[in-house]
Amino acid sequence: MNVEAYTATGILEAYILGELTVREQEHVAFQLQHYPALRDELVRVEKTMEQLALQAAVKPKAHIKDNILQSVGKRIKSQPTNASNFWVWLAAASVILACGFAYVAYNYYVQWSSTSQQLAEIELRNQQIAQNLNTVNLELSKIQDEINVVENPAYSRVILTGTNQVPDAKATVFWNASTQEVYLRVQHLQALSTENQFQLWALIDGKPVDLGIFDSKNGLIKMKPTSRADAFAVTIEARGGSPVPSLQTLQAMGSTKG
Repeated sequence: MNVEAYTATGILEAYILGELTVREQEHVAFQLQHYPALRDELVRVEKTMEQLALQAAVKPKAHIKDNILQSVGKRIKSQPTNASNFWVWLAAASVILACGFAYVAYNYYVQWSSTSQQLAEIELRNQQIAQNLNTVNLELSKIQDEINVVENPAYSRVILTGTNQVPDAKATVFWNASTQEVYLRVQHLQALSTENQFQLWALIDGKPVDLGIFDSKNGLIKMKPTSRADAFAVTIEARGGSPVPSLQTLQAMGSTKG
């Protein structure tokens, strides 16, 4: 390669000044990589151009320097330094990030609160359903127990009908003489005050035997057991019961003799 002819074109000066195209720059870089003499010439051209620039430079007057320094001083006083700008920017960014995190946290809290409330409502609803199911199961169990008594042929069914005072009174006694179990079902009895209760009696050889007190309600009522009974009767007594029946408050009566 003829280095002198190559450099005479002014391509190295254009390379230094950045006036070449990308393709031309790549071509010069390739030549510099393979020709040491061309690299030396590039160094010489760079130094020459630097010297020419220094020789052509004009020294500024002293007052211009002072004016520049004063202007810079004013700008420094009126504006924050780069470091200050950095910390101001950093503080602003921190505030923005804090606000962002606060918003995200608040949004998460709102969603969590809503979800927590929904879960609490679901849990409460499940508890209510469980309680209802438990109540239903108890009722079904009670009904099954009643069916086992009512349909069991071991139990004698004694119908108690109303007296002349209360002709519409009616109740049924289910009595198992073998197990001595006694159950009572009320079909109709008059309403009582809070001071009174009904009391069931078994008449054995003409003598009344207490079989327990009860309040009028639906379903079978388990009473006290008895191994013997000629008849059953219901009276109204003071709350808590009485050792002997009040004949004037006799409500219903039925014989076991059929």
